[in-house]
Amino acid sequence: MTMPMKKKIFSVLLILIFTFSFAIATFASTTTRLAGSDRYATAVEIAKAGWTESYYAVLVRGDDFPDALVATPLTKFIDAPILLTEKDNLTEVTKNELVDLKVKKVWIVGGYSVVSQNIENILTSMGIEIARFAGKDRYDTSMYIATDMFSSSTELIVTTGEDFPDALSIAPIAVKKGIPIILASQNYVSDQIYDYLKKNKVNKTYIIGGTDIISDNVANQFPFPERITGTTKYDRNIAILNKFNSDLTGTNVYIATGNDFADALAGSALAAKTNSPIVLVDQYIPEVTRNYLNSKLQTNQLNILGGESAVKGSLFDDLSSATPTPIQDNIPSSFNTPTSLNTTETVYTSNSSEYFAKSEITVKQIIRGIQAWDMIKTANMFNDSPKDGYEYLLAKIDFKLLDIVDGKALNLDGYTDFRLVSQDGKVYDRCSVVEPEPKLDASLYKGASNLGWVTFLVKTNDIKPVIVFGVSNDGTGGIWFKAYDESSSSYTVIPTVTPVISPTIPSITTPSTPTTTPVPAPVPATPIPLITNLSELKTFLNTNYSTLQTCIGQTHFTFNIDENTDSFTEYDYWIQVGYEYEFFSGAMTSIKYTNEQKNQLRNELEAHQENLAKAVIAAMPNKKFYGGYYDSWYKYPNLRLDLQTRQYYSWENYDDVTYEVDLNDRYNAAKPSIFRWWSLIDDEL
Repeated sequence: MTMPMKKKIFSVLLILIFTFSFAIATFASTTTRLAGSDRYATAVEIAKAGWTESYYAVLVRGDDFPDALVATPLTKFIDAPILLTEKDNLTEVTKNELVDLKVKKVWIVGGYSVVSQNIENILTSMGIEIARFAGKDRYDTSMYIATDMFSSSTELIVTTGEDFPDALSIAPIAVKKGIPIILASQNYVSDQIYDYLKKNKVNKTYIIGGTDIISDNVANQFPFPERITGTTKYDRNIAILNKFNSDLTGTNVYIATGNDFADALAGSALAAKTNSPIVLVDQYIPEVTRNYLNSKLQTNQLNILGGESAVKGSLFDDLSSATPTPIQDNIPSSFNTPTSLNTTETVYTSNSSEYFAKSEITVKQIIRGIQAWDMIKTANMFNDSPKDGYEYLLAKIDFKLLDIVDGKALNLDGYTDFRLVSQDGKVYDRCSVVEPEPKLDASLYKGASNLGWVTFLVKTNDIKPVIVFGVSNDGTGGIWFKAYDESSSSYTVIPTVTPVISPTIPSITTPSTPTTTPVPAPVPATPIPLITNLSELKTFLNTNYSTLQTCIGQTHFTFNIDENTDSFTEYDYWIQVGYEYEFFSGAMTSIKYTNEQKNQLRNELEAHQENLAKAVIAAMPNKKFYGGYYDSWYKYPNLRLDLQTRQYYSWENYDDVTYEVDLNDRYNAAKPSIFRWWSLIDDEL
């Protein structure tokens, strides 16, 4: 089954290519920067540094990392550079490099939904032969490469498929030692992995990351596992390099940002060719990294991958400094000292070689409680009422883009770019509703601004929450604002109130004491009507399945429905049922509830999803559905990179097609069938 995934990536490409190669004062005898105008041009400059001619080239998607992670080990067999492509367009700079290198054969990594048929057509027209390594997803692709190219290897490297730094840190070592990189989920081992382990004699497995990345249950399925761990990606990067120090015999060190994958990926092939390490840095050099570099750069050449906005040259001016000095982003606020309402803060955002912006942000007004709910209910009658103990908080935010590199546009999204943090430091779950007008969401060019609302859910007794923009993955940095103002009429402390229930959703009284008596999922009281279009389907679900009374209280659901228009996707509709975290993973880890209550809650959630599924199947006969509880978010929201997902109780009503079926005929080949669970892809609840 092909898993659907919608990713919107805004990209502006420049035709004019420029290269930086200059000396920087450091402890290294020579320092070189390999950079182009964007990631595609940077990959070309890296290729030029390592190859004047190459029969082969490896081609991967430049703005989507999962399949690309396992590309580097392929260069073990062909001594080839890694070049980048867009999904449907091969950039001119990449075309020119293929010609300059006299490439005769390109190995594409990833399926047609990642690198399209059009890329193959372009390459064929250039007289280039094509081979493709592709599975149904990133994990399957990694197994395909391991099975086809590394069947004689007695060692394995296992990294997460949910992020890129670990795989890229160990990639040059994988090439040197001839070891495949296998991508694994935190809590799941695929049938393909089991098959590989049965057919191949493996006497050593390197597991990259702790149990928060790859669980013990997964790690212990591999023969003779050894973990290489570290608290952060930078700690793990150096732990990997120290573990395999004897294999890194070259005289080069390659530096890349740890906040984006493209430069490190292209550089990994060159690092592998020269038996050299890839060292990851942030907008500052972590202490563990600084110590490693000080031990290497007395004699080794330093090579910086990417432009100044990716890796600042000034970071290496004085590596002997005992304390690393972060690059300041002119952000004076913090969690403990948030900026007051109507006070403007300037933020410099520097996240990758393709993104640099200067902006001004002001939180103008905060509305919460009954008034906020009234505004949200007016915005859309199907918006859910706040769950018990919570209320809505609306923040009116003024965002102005003062400057951005290369004339690009900044995609501003209130849902992903801003987070609410409680007064005791807990990050609230994101809130998915139709927001009141004006909305903050906008695409901005230099000089443009937008004023609009962002919606949050806050506990009713949390009177001093804060809003943060641009916080890093480890929770540091960011620009922080008060989401309150006791001295202003823009905020009034509102006592705990019973949530107001929309007239379109029946009010159900929550028992004062949790009960273990099963409560069936709600079903329509009248016969199920036939549904003819997407709008009617949304209305039907919102009317009948947006609320559920469980053994621990009432919970609410939202519905995001994708209508398929592609011939390579099997379903007609993908029904993503948005859920409240506390009634899923939060409840399962809580000490408030007994195991009996948790098991009953699982049964109630499963029954609710099954009733919903069977109702829509009956209402839209001959249509094919894929559905389940689903949540997604970007790990790097400002860049729309690294989509994270959680899903439970997935289901479908069509027969899966085999992978021998032509990609463009998968929709017609998949025939409607009866309801069935698709639990293979679910997270553990």
